[in-house]
Amino acid sequence: MSAGATTSAGFYSLVQNAKVSGIDPYAFLQDLFKSWEMKPILSSNDLPQPAID
Repeated sequence: MSAGATTSAGFYSLVQNAKVSGIDPYAFLQDLFKSWEMKPILSSNDLPQPAID
């Protein structure tokens, strides 16, 4: 698999997981990219989490 296909699959996975979790994908990606600006190496615990009602 090419690097572009792998990157596209990862991006698509982020968007779809946000949708399934009831999170606006655009807002999720904004939060994610802001997190990367502040801390370039992230763990899964650093990612934006869905709100629990």
